[in-house]
Amino acid sequence: MRRYQRLGYRVAFCGDATTDIKAARIADAVFAAKKLWTFCRNTGLPGRRLKNFSGVTQLLSRPS
Repeated sequence: MRRYQRLGYRVAFCGDATTDIKAARIADAVFAAKKLWTFCRNTGLPGRRLKNFSGVTQLLSRPS
């Protein structure tokens, strides 16, 4: 992720487990489900709840 960010890209990450926390902290946009969503809410880590991928595709289709 950091490589793409250094190249000027914004990086979105989708995850659902506590093993995804490190990546979620690095990403520019986080879509979280299950345990990762609970972590985001409890710690204030910005993220959107991942119910399906329509929100992800909407974000990716927007001009940067």
